[in-house]
Amino acid sequence: MPPGKQRELLPEPDLARIAATGTLQAFASQALRLPAGLLIAAYLTRKLGPESYGVLMAMSAIVLWVESSTGLVFNRVTVKFVAESEDWRGAISPLARAQLLAGLVIGAALAVVAPLLASLLRSPEITPYLRLFALDVPLFTLANFHLSVLTGRRDFGLRAVLMTLRLAANTVLVFVLVGLGLSIYGAILATIGASLLGLLSARVYVKPKLWGRFDNPFRGFGGYGWPLLLYAIAMNLLDPIGLLAVKALDPDPGSAGFYGAARNLTVTTSLFTVAFTPILLATLTHQLHRSVTGEARNVVRGAMHFVVCLFPFAGVVAGSAGRIAGLIYGDSFLAAGTPLALLIFASVAVALTAINGSSLIAAGRPRLLCALTIPMVPVALAAQLWLVPRFGIAGAALASLAVALAGAVTSSLAVHRTWEVRIAPGTILRVAAVTLLAWGVSAAWKASGGWLVAELAAVSAVAVAALVYLGEIRRSDLRLLTSPWRG
Repeated sequence: MPPGKQRELLPEPDLARIAATGTLQAFASQALRLPAGLLIAAYLTRKLGPESYGVLMAMSAIVLWVESSTGLVFNRVTVKFVAESEDWRGAISPLARAQLLAGLVIGAALAVVAPLLASLLRSPEITPYLRLFALDVPLFTLANFHLSVLTGRRDFGLRAVLMTLRLAANTVLVFVLVGLGLSIYGAILATIGASLLGLLSARVYVKPKLWGRFDNPFRGFGGYGWPLLLYAIAMNLLDPIGLLAVKALDPDPGSAGFYGAARNLTVTTSLFTVAFTPILLATLTHQLHRSVTGEARNVVRGAMHFVVCLFPFAGVVAGSAGRIAGLIYGDSFLAAGTPLALLIFASVAVALTAINGSSLIAAGRPRLLCALTIPMVPVALAAQLWLVPRFGIAGAALASLAVALAGAVTSSLAVHRTWEVRIAPGTILRVAAVTLLAWGVSAAWKASGGWLVAELAAVSAVAVAALVYLGEIRRSDLRLLTSPWRG
């Protein structure tokens, strides 16, 4: 039943606070990926160089797409089912077995097609790397399935702790194994080891049966499974397609390394997306299950508004993109600044699309979400094929930005139709003005070295002040963000 048709009851007073607390806990654990990821990236770029780092990034993009596509459908269905069910323990075992089987089959398939993928990327040397990387698929996806159960139970704190543990393990293993001279093999083994530790630690708290009779895992989910599978495949294709296009079409062997380095610097918005989307789905599902439609609608509206207000901070990064790339990676990676200036905006648009996707799933509209997402893949592919040969990494970033903005607009229109909420035109104009201001000040400042950090902080503070002055950040928003620390 669509949200607009459900009966309105008084909102539960603690639901928004629970969602805010969960988001901050998850974001805190994910935010550790920012310094850890930058530390790892700075280490690997210096140890491997642009060409080998580009090879690693291309492989990582392939494996991440496989893992995300394999796991997303099970994760979203699991969150929704656990959140709305009174007796979920026995019912998650068929899903867990299906997730394990899917991970094993798709991991094996990746190992089989590794030579073909290597040929398409004009890098035959990556075949053994991809086959080793394939071992991570069943481990990573099954570990994330267990985290989804915790999300559905709204046990956000434990989920955050387990995610932090996996991140710490990956960081330590990268430095140890690559430092021992294992190079790309060391980076891959570090990922596999962290996924294994993540799975074992999660099973201490969530123990679905992994062996037994195999039942249809999507039975009783109202047709959610297959639309979400197609949505996951399409959505996750949109992320690495630019990097893979650069690797396959750009004759410069270092271009993929520059583009991959730029993608890594958009991690902040990705962290927010990973932290918030499952929590949003769990919260909305719980509210709709209890017929608390008014509160759910407010959560959707607030989530969309929050993401839109991230655009000025993308402007801060875009104005200093080249200097940021040089500071993090060294002068040999200054070329990463060109795609970064575009990809940082694309990452915010993708975050809005993902937030809208969770809202549509919670409202029982997975087929609509699927119909909106699948056509974007051929459009993105056509744009990459046309722009990369002509403009290189800048063309790839421009194509990614255009497709991301199109996805954000169409999904926002779908949310407006389903939930009867929208981003106000005045908000769009005011946020656009602040974004231009932030970009202009950041581009004109020209600080370098350690002073660049001070510049980014100062311009970000100006952006916050402008948003507060224009009424886009309100006292109620600040109260919600600080609610986890208030009694």
